[in-house]
Amino acid sequence: MNNLNFKVGVKEENLVHRKLQLIGITQYNHADISQEMNKVFAIEKLNIEVISGMLSISYDATNSNLTKIQNLLSKYQVRIKPTYWNRIKLHYYQFVDQNILEQKFYKAVCCHKAPVLPKK
Repeated sequence: MNNLNFKVGVKEENLVHRKLQLIGITQYNHADISQEMNKVFAIEKLNIEVISGMLSISYDATNSNLTKIQNLLSKYQVRIKPTYWNRIKLHYYQFVDQNILEQKFYKAVCCHKAPVLPKK
């Protein structure tokens, strides 16, 4: 895995891709949102379609999450469209992001070898 192809703070094994529909996105606030999101640490790619209101974003789940993105969007009166499918995806995405964050601090333990006993 070569992490030199990504922005600072993004590792390939923690990179996630998300697609959600938005409400309140206009031609006027589109540029401001894109500019501010590109400054956020660990966001690799960002695409906001104004006509369909679709947000496509790729980020490192250990350094960023959907809550940060939602807070940034709320500054511009933009929010995630409250449809049934978007709510399911949002909760699933939050679950996966939390799992990736917890795995960052996990120390693997191998149980296929005998324990090391201290010498007497």
